[in-house]
Amino acid sequence: MLTQDLLTGLLNYQGFAQKTTDLLQVVKEGILVLLDIYNFSYINHFYGLEAGDKVLTTVAQRLKESFPNALISRPVGDSFSLFLIDYEKKDVYSLIKKIQEIFSLPIEVKQGKRGFLEFQGGIVFYPEDGSSFIEIWRKANVLLSEVKKKGPNIIEIFNPYIEKHVEKTFFVENLVKKAIQEHLFVFYYLPYFTSDLEVAGLEALVRIKADGKVFNPGDFIDYLENSPYLKDFEEISIDKNLETLVKIQKPVSINISSKSLETMHIFEILSKKVDLLKNIPCCLGIEITEHALATNLEKANKLLRMLKFYRINISIDDFGTGYSSLHYLKDLPIDFIKIDQSFVRDFLRDKKTFFILETIIKLAKKLNIKTIAEGVENKEQFEVLKELGCDYFQGFLFAKPMPEEECFEYLKKFKKPNL
Repeated sequence: MLTQDLLTGLLNYQGFAQKTTDLLQVVKEGILVLLDIYNFSYINHFYGLEAGDKVLTTVAQRLKESFPNALISRPVGDSFSLFLIDYEKKDVYSLIKKIQEIFSLPIEVKQGKRGFLEFQGGIVFYPEDGSSFIEIWRKANVLLSEVKKKGPNIIEIFNPYIEKHVEKTFFVENLVKKAIQEHLFVFYYLPYFTSDLEVAGLEALVRIKADGKVFNPGDFIDYLENSPYLKDFEEISIDKNLETLVKIQKPVSINISSKSLETMHIFEILSKKVDLLKNIPCCLGIEITEHALATNLEKANKLLRMLKFYRINISIDDFGTGYSSLHYLKDLPIDFIKIDQSFVRDFLRDKKTFFILETIIKLAKKLNIKTIAEGVENKEQFEVLKELGCDYFQGFLFAKPMPEEECFEYLKKFKKPNL
């Protein structure tokens, strides 16, 4: 079996794994370092493979000179690994400094062309982080995969949180992928009410139902909004909730992410349904957070006005918790403000909160924008909000989120909540 890298003369992965495994039988502790040259592919693309090989052999030579007692390998591509027994854990920062010095030196990529390399790295301790080569190697790779997301010239020390984070990310990624492929997204519906306690409409809240469990948005939404599956999900959401709207003959609102607006995905989806949207008995609603509008108000204005073409009602969700600006109310085509539950929770016991909430409601009325109070939990909150002129009310005082069939049955046999 070949145990040497033919280009650099270092150990290859097989040789490194075998020699490190043998060494672990006789040493009490050691340090595994995994290094990766940042954006190495650019060197190959711009200067050619020969230049790339020259860089790899130069880095290999510098590592050998700097760590003469270490096992060193080039396991694959532009990666290098070291196993050191002459450094203790307390010396790890001097080890990091030496690695940084190696990569800070200029390097000749081809004749007459010199530059500087950047790197990323991960450090794992034996036996603290693992009792076998396979275990410490796996953890070093887990760590390096996370470091690669953060940018160049970063080297980090392994901690158990990183592994848990990666495991969770892997689980969520597979959960979302499975939900897309096997149609596991389900919607719960939270009604909002008029001051006369009639149901005015529904807010759709997504869940994933898989393996006998129901996963809430907090379990997967951050990943979903930054994943390649966002467009597929939002098409599922729009299709399903248009179907619900037609069935119940009441407005239904869905939440969309800023990414969907920025990438124009939402318009691509809506353009396929323009005839249905123009003929349904009431409007589909879209809820957007203030954060989604904050980066570029002018662009947001154009995009929201495009949504109005499709008869979409626009709500600003969690109003007052983000980058609140009177410009939103003045310039944007907003139909509803959803007053965040933190204001509703505190306004009866805090005068400043009361005055802010009162001002929001009065200002919205002057601008012909409807207000929805979120998180109404007791009768006193409801009565005072009604006196202040709030238009709609949502919260556990009236109803909790319900699965689709339960919600349909609730609406079919609807009786006003007995407060």
